Amino acid sequence: MHGGSPSAGQLAGPLPRASFGQRLGAFAIDLGIILVAEIIIGFIFGIIITAIANTGSGVALGVAGLLGLITFLLYLAIPIVYFGYMEGQPSGQTFGKRMLNIRVVDFTNAGPLPIGRAMLRSLVRSLLSGIFLLGYLWMLWDPQQQTWHDKLIGTTVVPTSAYPV
Repeated sequence: MHGGSPSAGQLAGPLPRASFGQRLGAFAIDLGIILVAEIIIGFIFGIIITAIANTGSGVALGVAGLLGLITFLLYLAIPIVYFGYMEGQPSGQTFGKRMLNIRVVDFTNAGPLPIGRAMLRSLVRSLLSGIFLLGYLWMLWDPQQQTWHDKLIGTTVVPTSAYPV
């Protein structure tokens, strides 16, 4: 693979690739971490919003509504920031990926992703991959074993045994 371009049917980019099971397991671990963080934030903001709203004034209800909106936006932002920040580190690993010995790398050179590109990958994942989980499942029949966010951003996920951190 190093000397020339792959012929039709061959996998291009870094090989070997992480399996669907490894990626799913890592995602489940990361999702658990994110959900715990969101539950804690929801609990704290819920107490604050309830206390403010119970004062009964119009201004307090407006502030409570604004805090509710901020809580909702945090729920949306936490996964994007978590995945983008973690995968934008030199290791290319979230906590789940670290536990399952896999990492995100650039598809063309197997190098780490800059933080901005990792954040964009995370945003694209959040926007596209949730459509019936098709964006994630795509790697099962894709010849390059890439998800939609991998394809659009030019990344892949590899085992750390082949691409050490």
